[in-house]
Amino acid sequence: MPIQGYYRFPTIHEGQVVFVAEDDLWIVEVSGGIARRLTSNLGEVSHPYISPNGKYLAFTGREEGPAEVFVMPTLGGPSKRLTYLGTHNTVVNWKPDNQTIIFASNAKLPFTRS
Repeated sequence: MPIQGYYRFPTIHEGQVVFVAEDDLWIVEVSGGIARRLTSNLGEVSHPYISPNGKYLAFTGREEGPAEVFVMPTLGGPSKRLTYLGTHNTVVNWKPDNQTIIFASNAKLPFTRS
């Protein structure tokens, strides 16, 4: 019987896939198996991206209201909020240096919408 669910925003690095389901991040091997929950936040998460070296995971989170940028170890652990703009921010990717997260924001726009 196929597993039922709504899986969104997959990101793949080598043999691992991180995706969003039930408003949290999950990780599973590309070959299949049991997915492991990485987050259990109160707010919704989306747009995960694994760093080029595979060590970190950047994502968009709504833990405290507006969508902000967070980072955490790919294999799990506490996340760290990186932006405090109070507007809508969406992670887009990483630069190849493994340290710079690229994100889009509506900060400083005259008519912002979250």
